[in-house]
Amino acid sequence: MYVNVLFGLLLIEIISRLWLRFIADPERHRQFALYKDVKNVLYSSHPYLSYYLTPDYRDSLTSHNSLGYRGKEIESVKAAGVYRIALLGGSTTYDTSIKDNDKTFAAQLEKILRDKYGYARLEVINAGVGAYTSWESLVNLEFRVLDLDPDLVVVYHAMNDVKTRLVAPSAYRSDNSGYRKNWEDPGIRLWEYSCFLRILSRMARITRQVNANDFTRVPASIWVHNCADPMGHLRDNPPKYFIRNLQNMVAVSRENRAQIMFSTFAYNKVKKTYGDKTEIYYQGVDEHNEVLRRFAADHHVALLDFAAVMPGDEKYYTDMCHLNESGCLEKAEIFAAYIEDNFLNKGS
Repeated sequence: MYVNVLFGLLLIEIISRLWLRFIADPERHRQFALYKDVKNVLYSSHPYLSYYLTPDYRDSLTSHNSLGYRGKEIESVKAAGVYRIALLGGSTTYDTSIKDNDKTFAAQLEKILRDKYGYARLEVINAGVGAYTSWESLVNLEFRVLDLDPDLVVVYHAMNDVKTRLVAPSAYRSDNSGYRKNWEDPGIRLWEYSCFLRILSRMARITRQVNANDFTRVPASIWVHNCADPMGHLRDNPPKYFIRNLQNMVAVSRENRAQIMFSTFAYNKVKKTYGDKTEIYYQGVDEHNEVLRRFAADHHVALLDFAAVMPGDEKYYTDMCHLNESGCLEKAEIFAAYIEDNFLNKGS
């Protein structure tokens, strides 16, 4: 009997491995394979950023260029007469919910500014990376984006910086080391070496494929869902480092002859992505948006109050803050009008 059971389990394991290797489509392979066996990966390690977009990544209509930015290929040396806009941010700039590069906010912004407003020699660079905070965007600007000689830098941050405040006050540090660490192998649980058990557990959503946070988030950091007093952490960890990062992005941009603008962060109150913890994010994002408004006024920085004008209708969103294709188009129209009026139309 035991021999028959063992033989049956062995047969199921062999079938599972054969299916995953030879039959499963690329999406299923990425979902169920050990992360070490996934070749076409979204992110790669970086010496100063912890991680960045894998250059030349391709997954159907989603792709990165050879410089490690989402979208079409661009020349590293800007051609004469070209106006370049660089977008800094996290997943809401990269647009993780949009599969088609041409439907992202960045691509539609470029198309609108070219076709509707007539700026044919204009490029929009999507420098957004999923889970990036203002810390990563500051370093990204300094060591990567400036090499592309942008004329205008657009900063779109709030949500991920709220998460950095949801750590124990003793772990809330200026270098963000209480939340982020260098890229590190998260390891593999022993039972996950069984292909059958791995597929079964992931189909049942007991486990999942690893993501960037598994490689880069400090284990001791307190995620809001496990936090005993998230409102207390939000109160005890004020957004002082967010403010400092904004200051440094302004200084770095201006010193390198690039103009800069901020945008408040839009969200909707219909899709409660974080369940009963969503109120934490409402409050946190509202605080960061108010910081942006005050900072922009005090430092004479252009600010698009996007949160005040973007419709909160759920038809534009896939969750609390990520936009669908219609939402990206609406966002692009709003940003294009503001940029044309405040920068391009002034001969900047």
